[in-house]
Amino acid sequence: MSETFAITNELAHVTYEENRFVREVTCVGENRYQSDFVVSGTHRYLYENPEIASHVSGTTFFEVSRQLMKAVGHIYYSVPLNSRFTLHKVSIDFVQWGRIGSPISAMICVRPPLGKKTVYGHYEFQIDYVDSGQLLGRFIVDATALSSGAEKRLISKQFSDRSG
Repeated sequence: MSETFAITNELAHVTYEENRFVREVTCVGENRYQSDFVVSGTHRYLYENPEIASHVSGTTFFEVSRQLMKAVGHIYYSVPLNSRFTLHKVSIDFVQWGRIGSPISAMICVRPPLGKKTVYGHYEFQIDYVDSGQLLGRFIVDATALSSGAEKRLISKQFSDRSG
C-alpha cells in the first residue's frame, strides 16, 4: 500500500499557512506521485481580481507546481531542505479551465538524476492536473537540485561577470 506524506510549510517552502496549496502527497508507482487539492478562490493576492476568481488561475497552478516539486524532492529523493531547484525550462499546456472549489488531482512523474550517488543533479518533472477525469493542463519542468552554497557561488560568479 502507498504511504501518504503530509506536506508542511517547510517542505513546500512557504512561510504562511494561507500560501500553502498542497497538504499531502502519495507515491502511486515508481517515480510517480499524486496530490489532491481544492482551490477556494479566496487567496488575497492570487484572486484579488474578480475576473480571475471565476476559475483556478494559471498563477495558482505555477505555485502548486513549485510547492509539489520541492516537497517531492525532499520527501522522496532526500534533497536537503536548504537546497535549491534552479529552473532551466518550463513548458505549460493549458487545456481547460479549473473550477474553483472542485477537487483537482496533480499527477507527478519524476525523472531523477541518472547514474548519480547524490541527490543533486538534473530532474525532470511532469505534472498533469486533472479534474473529474479531464486533463486541465500539463507542466513539464527541467530543473537542477543544488546546495544553497553552490547556488550562492554561481550567483556571485554570474553577478561579478556582469559588473566587469
